[in-house]
Amino acid sequence: MLWSRTADADVLGVYARACDENHPVACYDEAPKQLVSEVRMPYMDEKGVKYEDSEYQREGAAEIVMMVEPLGKRRETRVQDNHKGDTWAENRAYIAEEMYSKATKITVFMDTLSSHRKYNLYNVFEPQRARAILNKIEFVYTPKHGSCGLTLQNVNSAFCQGKP
Repeated sequence: MLWSRTADADVLGVYARACDENHPVACYDEAPKQLVSEVRMPYMDEKGVKYEDSEYQREGAAEIVMMVEPLGKRRETRVQDNHKGDTWAENRAYIAEEMYSKATKITVFMDTLSSHRKYNLYNVFEPQRARAILNKIEFVYTPKHGSCGLTLQNVNSAFCQGKP
């Protein structure tokens, strides 16, 4: 995607909008997380020192999906099996039909992953439903080092580390 000063100005214009429950501005990002389990259980000695082995067993992977509305002070996290196009489409439906069901329009900032394609909605839903979701969401694609993506990466990192 070619990025220009015009696109930067468009993004900044969206950031400058006031909080509006009828037209919320939300950020969307996802991050893979490896799932592991202990091979040997940690133990504590008589002095209270905890011993943990660094050996682990792989238990697969999960995708942590984060949706944040900074001005509305709202954050939702979903844990899913993958970040394929069908999952992306289901998340768009969740945003439009459940998270912001009363909104007339939703602006969603997100990156340009190959799975983030509007046609995926038509692969998952009937054409009328896919069109209704697309009509309700305004997609804004962030630059590679966009602040929305960084905000979500920081929130996602804190979440993965067990911080509130």
